Amino acid sequence: MFQPICKGVIAVSLWLGVGANISSAQLPKEITNSIGMKLVLIPKGMFQMGSPIKEEGADKDEEQHQVTISKDYYLGVTEVTQGQYDHAKAARDAAKGR
Repeated sequence: MFQPICKGVIAVSLWLGVGANISSAQLPKEITNSIGMKLVLIPKGMFQMGSPIKEEGADKDEEQHQVTISKDYYLGVTEVTQGQYDHAKAARDAAKGR
């Protein structure tokens, strides 16, 4: 069912379409795209990001603040390898007739 979403994933993350009538509960927690990259679901929601002001070693630019993720998305479990990047770039270039 979700294989078409996974094919052609070039970036590390994949945003789900605006207006998609799919809830986070219905989405698979982990998927593997067409070139073998494992991606995990990051559900929409809110969380605190940054360090408390009084935390030892915290810098001024690490001030805590609330972050809102407005859409579910998939994020790569590991870094993109050079081989994965080359594969995705070649597929993109072929699709554009380069």
